[in-house]
Amino acid sequence: MCFYKMKVKIVKNFIKDKDFFNSLVNHFLFDVPHYFGHTSLGHEKDRVTHGFYMCQLNPEAIPYKFIIEKMKKIFSFKVKKIYINVQHRLMDGSFHKDCESDKDVTALLMIRGDGFFEIKNENKYPLVPNTLILFPGNKIHKGHAPINDSPRITLAVKCEVI
Repeated sequence: MCFYKMKVKIVKNFIKDKDFFNSLVNHFLFDVPHYFGHTSLGHEKDRVTHGFYMCQLNPEAIPYKFIIEKMKKIFSFKVKKIYINVQHRLMDGSFHKDCESDKDVTALLMIRGDGFFEIKNENKYPLVPNTLILFPGNKIHKGHAPINDSPRITLAVKCEVI
């Protein structure tokens, strides 16, 4: 399947079990470490002005494996990378691409908070918890800082379509 011509796919209420989803929210807030200094573009000089928190995750660990298997019901892929982004007020991301390949898809699961996810020159999507956004990884995009004082948390899965 070639995704470079794919339209953005939105899956609302991705995780049907509300208790499980709420446990994920608490897990990402309190159990997973948040490391400061991640930037959308990966430039050292941007860490102070455009830095936010992230944590690399093991795709084989529960509950991430459950989320990945659920995503594989939508399309077939191999996980390249899985991590969370945590942004607070004033922690805007920068426009970037996740890859150059038209074989790669980024899956973004909105966990909590507010603000917007934007694909440049296309659309801004409000953060709605438990919404999965699938888009070609070679599209220019960014995560906007949350509007309120509550942190914005998203789970990103970088996928190679097979």
